[in-house]
This record gives sequence, structure tokens and C-alpha cells, in this order.
Amino acid sequence: MNDAGSQLLSASKDLKAGTDALYDGINSASTGISTINGKLPELIEGTDKVKNGITSVQAQLPNQLASGLSSQLPALVKQSSIASADEMANQLADFIIQYQQQQLAALQPLIQQLPPEQREQLAGSVDRTALVNQLKQQIIAGINNNSSSTNTNELTGQLAAQIKASTDPVFNQLTAGLQQVQEGQKALQTGISQLDQGSQQLKQGALQLSNGQNQYLSSFGLFTQKLGEAKAGADQLASGANQLNAGMGQLVDGSGQLSSGAGQLAEGSVQLADGTNQLQAGTDELNKKLSEAADEASSLHANDKTYDMMASPAEVDSAHINKVPNYGTGFAPYFISLGLFVGALLLTIIFPLVDSAGIPKNGWSWFVSKLAVMVTIGVIQSLFIATLVLYVLDIDVQNVPLFYLFTIFTSLTFITLIQFLVTLGGNPGRFIAILILILQLTSSAGTFPLEVIPKAVQFFNPLLPMTYSVKGFKAVISSGDYSFMWQNAGILAIYIIGSMLISLGYFIWKFNQKYKNNEAEHHHSLAV
Repeated sequence: MNDAGSQLLSASKDLKAGTDALYDGINSASTGISTINGKLPELIEGTDKVKNGITSVQAQLPNQLASGLSSQLPALVKQSSIASADEMANQLADFIIQYQQQQLAALQPLIQQLPPEQREQLAGSVDRTALVNQLKQQIIAGINNNSSSTNTNELTGQLAAQIKASTDPVFNQLTAGLQQVQEGQKALQTGISQLDQGSQQLKQGALQLSNGQNQYLSSFGLFTQKLGEAKAGADQLASGANQLNAGMGQLVDGSGQLSSGAGQLAEGSVQLADGTNQLQAGTDELNKKLSEAADEASSLHANDKTYDMMASPAEVDSAHINKVPNYGTGFAPYFISLGLFVGALLLTIIFPLVDSAGIPKNGWSWFVSKLAVMVTIGVIQSLFIATLVLYVLDIDVQNVPLFYLFTIFTSLTFITLIQFLVTLGGNPGRFIAILILILQLTSSAGTFPLEVIPKAVQFFNPLLPMTYSVKGFKAVISSGDYSFMWQNAGILAIYIIGSMLISLGYFIWKFNQKYKNNEAEHHHSLAV
């Protein structure tokens, strides 16, 4: 649910960006619609002016045509010639067609606003032949009737009417088309107004949607944060439930103890009641004595002794269980063990632990010959160190003979352990011995209590022999707890016996591998 919430939050941000873009587009469209809505009244007014102008031109057309024809017809009428009438008819037809085309060309921007079918009708060509014949008949009729100026004016009016009749369809269609255009513009104005209102509402709604999405993103971000906290709380709840389950088991055990304690509490309640009575009696007596003391204190005149008594009413009397007189005595168990281990390690560098001067009789004699030398040197170094500590460094011990004995025992432990390591491993064995020494320096609790040593190092404390040598030396030097000393000496004996058995086994195996085939020759050489 937490992962899905993060995905939903990311998608919501994308949706918010799209909503902002939509709002910008709606705002731009609303601005354009408002502009168009403001221009439409001017467009409708212009269309109305054009329509009125066309109507005015159409009304004035006969007078204009009559004025133009009046300058040409008198001369033609006076000629009283049919041939001249034919020529005049052709000229008038050309004039009419040309005039009509000029009017259409001038009105072409308006014609483009008409519906397609009306534009096709206006674009059609005029039947010139029919127009010429019609004009010719009217001219001949006018000439035959009368050639006076009055009749000429009548003929001029007839011709003007004829021309007007040929152009009226164009003006009528154009006027009707403009009427439709104007009605469409008015309908468009109404629609644009509604669209403008709708766009304003849409813009307002888009703004509200954008604001709502901002609040949604803010709230959803908070929801995602709280969901993460809820997940962490759920983990803590699960952990707490496990602890509660374990605690319930402890509670069951404690209930039994509580039941047992309740019986003891009942017995103690009786004693408490008796003690309460005694306390009441003692309180009364204390109150009485305090009153007497107050009376006496009021008559007391304080001096320097009184002030000293009040400043230090009690003195602390401390007693040492196993007093260590100086720093050297406290660290002697640690450094004696360290010196004996280092001495045993250095012995392996100058004394060969495997090579023999001749061919040994067997693996047992080979082992004993090596062990005897190392034990002798180990005893010598232990006696030297013990004497140095007692009579040069002047450290007091609880029991001098046991101190010498435990020093020898510790030296033999390190001698046999290092003999086993170096005999079997050579230089790698010496390296392992150095690692053991380093671990013993930190885990034996010779300098600091075991509780302040890191947990990882405390693991090695019960596994290494220096732990028990330090404890034994503390017992024989400071506490005098000889049973505890013998207990640690017994653990060191296990190291001694185990190391000796492993070394003996190695020498027996080594003898069988190296010297068994030459045993007869070896006996012969001894006999010689």
C-alpha cells in the first residue's frame, strides 16, 4: 500500500501539470472568445450598412441609367433608322452586361459570404442575344411611335427600366444573402455570448480543479508520510506483540510466585499490624522526647564545636576485604602470566622442538627428551620470576610456598601448550601462539574487570589458560582463597595433560613414519 501510494502521488503530480496546461489553454480560448464577442456587433453593423447601401444603389439605378441614356438616345431616334436601332441595341447590351459585371466585381467580398447555391446563380453569364433582341424591339417601337423628345424620354425610361430589370435579380439575391449572413451573425453572436459565459465558467472550474489538486497533492503527501509512519508503527506493534507474548509467559510464571508471595504477604501483614502498633507507641514517645529536646535546645548556647558537630554529624569507617597495598601488587598476576608465556615462546626459537641429536628409541623417549629440557627451563624461569617479584619488587603474598608452586604450574602450562603448537605447526604454530597471547592480553581481565571488556572479546575469556592463571595468582597473592587457587590450578592441569598427550601422539606418529624402518640399524649403532 505504501508503494502504491508513492506511484499514485507521482501520477497525481502529472495530472496536476496537465490540469495547469488545460487551465492556460482555457484562459487563452476565453480571451479569444471575448475578443470575437466584442467584434461581432461591429461586423453585424457593417453588414447592415452594406445591405442598406445595396438597397440605395438599386433604388437610384433607374435615374442613373436614364441620365446616361438620355445623352445617346436622341441622336439615335432622330436618325429613324432600323439599322441604327440594331447597332444601338448591341451597344446598350454591351453597356448593360459591362455594368452588371462591374457591380458584381465591386460586390464580390459580399458575394463570398452568400450560400454556395446563390453564389453559383450570380456567377452565371447573361444571355446577350436575348437581351439584344429585346432591346432592339423596344428601340424600334419607340422610334416608330414618335420621334419627339418626350417620346425619347419615355424610351429612355423604358430602357432604363429594362436594364434595372436585368440587374434586380443580382441585387435581390445579394440582399437576401446578406440578410441570411446577418441573421447568421446574430445567431453567432448569441452562441459566442453563451460560449463566452461557458468559457468563463469552465475557466473558473479549471481554476477550482487546479486548486483542489494542489490541496489533494499536499494532503496526499501528508497521507503518504503518515502511511510510512503507520508502517513503522505496525512493525513496532508486531515486535511489541511478540514481547507481550513472551511477557505473558513470564506473567504466568510470576503469577505462581505472586500466589506464593501472597501467602507470605498475609503472614507479613500480621507482623506489619504488630509493628504498626509499636510504631504508634514509638511515635508518641518520639513526640514526647522531641518536645523535651526542643525545650533543652532552646536553652542551648551554640559554639564552634556545636557547628562542627552539625556540619559532620557522622564519619565513614571503611573496611577492605582484600586490600591491595600498591599498583604493582594489583597488576602482578597479569604481568607474571605474561612473562611466563613470552619466555616459553622465546624458548622455542633457541631450542629445536622436533630435531633430535641421534635416532630416538621410540616416540615416547623422543617426546620425553624434548619435554624434559623444556620443563627444566620452564621451572627455572618460574623460580626466577617468583624470586624477582618477592625480593626485588618487594611484593607481599599470602603464602610464599604456594606462590612458588602456582608459578611453576603456570609456567608448565604455557611450556606444554606452546610445545604442542610449535611441534605440530612450526612457524605457523608460533604465529598461532602469538595470536593466543594477544587474545589473552585483552580477555584475561588482568587489567580491567571482565564486564567492561567488549562482548566479542569476552567470548575468549573462558577458553584461554591465562584467564585461570590470573585468577589463581590473585587468590594466592591478595585474597588468600587457596581453594579457589587449587580450582584454577586444576583447570590449568587440563591444558597441561591435553597438550602433552597431543605432543606425545605426534612424536609416536613421527617416529613410525621416519625411524621405524631403521630401528635395527639404530640398535646396532648403539651396541657398537
